[in-house]
Amino acid sequence: MVSIFFNKTSEALQQNPCLAAAGVAAGVAAGVALAPGVVAGSALTALGFAADGIVKGSMAAAWQSSVGCVATPGLFATLQSAGALGYGAATVAGAVGKAASVAAGAAGAVAAACAK
Repeated sequence: MVSIFFNKTSEALQQNPCLAAAGVAAGVAAGVALAPGVVAGSALTALGFAADGIVKGSMAAAWQSSVGCVATPGLFATLQSAGALGYGAATVAGAVGKAASVAAGAAGAVAAACAK
């Protein structure tokens, strides 16, 4: 019974790659919306906003050197705070969650348009 479901689903997605792409996008967006703090934390670390400060040689370090004196409550200061799990963590996680919710809705709209 399960194999029949997967076979039918596979056939449908092969016949409509637009629907398949929208489904994948909706799934990823929904996953991000469910755990925005995890996604935001990973992204911040990858950019160089670490718990113990800006990582030398990172994109964050390059940005900081171009900014000079960092003003609060600016974007850079908020991202730096979020990387260190300070006041910015909730702000950044909330923004990521909201963006993921919008993306999931957009993917749903694309899926609906593909199905027509």
